[in-house]
Amino acid sequence: MSEKADTEKLARQIAERFNETGERPIQQIERMTQLMGRPWMADVAEQAAREIAAAGPLTLRADGTPRVKSGVFFALARRLAYELVTKGTLKRRDFYRTFCWRERKPREARPIVPQRKAPKELAPRPAFSAKPKPQPGGPAPRRKAPPQAEIYSVRRPTR
Repeated sequence: MSEKADTEKLARQIAERFNETGERPIQQIERMTQLMGRPWMADVAEQAAREIAAAGPLTLRADGTPRVKSGVFFALARRLAYELVTKGTLKRRDFYRTFCWRERKPREARPIVPQRKAPKELAPRPAFSAKPKPQPGGPAPRRKAPPQAEIYSVRRPTR
């Protein structure tokens, strides 16, 4: 069998083992298997089965409500993978893309903004004058810049 077929087969087996029938969780298990490998996934499935049998702490959510079997599997897989992220052996981006797969929230339509009013007509500007007349209360007129100094170089006499 091909590697993809093996991955799909393992994902379906894990999904059946934890009573998961949806297509989306099976796809997520496939993505986890592709990233982490078949032995890692089989080990996580075994640990999740032991956790469920022992009614360990992962069988309850933070608010105290019980988790379903597949929820225990996904929580354990996420916890073990995050440990690899903290050690630096798994990239953070790969972790979030694979283990924290959530549907995008629908975007709200942007509110319609009323069109801006046309700008007010400005008074016509007077034509440019070489020597503008000073306006009362306005800044002082500019003065001409002094002429540029002559730049020359001096050579030392040679002996």
